[in-house]
Amino acid sequence: VGGAMPGAVCAAAGQDCHDVYPGTLGDFECVCKPLLTGRAMGAAATCTLDECDVPGNAGVCGAGTTTVGQTAPQECHDPDHTKTGDWLCKCPSPSHASAVGGAAACAVDECEDAANADR
Repeated sequence: VGGAMPGAVCAAAGQDCHDVYPGTLGDFECVCKPLLTGRAMGAAATCTLDECDVPGNAGVCGAGTTTVGQTAPQECHDPDHTKTGDWLCKCPSPSHASAVGGAAACAVDECEDAANADR
């Protein structure tokens, strides 16, 4: 840690410091603040975020439109927890539509689905 106090190492990264075994040196861990996840022993943690856990994002997908015959809500999916702005709503089958950052238009091409069913 190069002489820096453990609490300062974590605080500089915007993280909480937890001393795992008080009285033992070098066993502190930095823990990411919610909604971020991650922890590291003796150093700042690499924090990640599942944007579907952000209040409101998954609800946007659940409120998305469905096509005739679909009763399931759209599913929220975050493909890369190290980046922000890439979460998307995915339509339930038989639609394959999705949209980044908001509800998708869940259209179904009946001709395309019929052609794919024969394969």
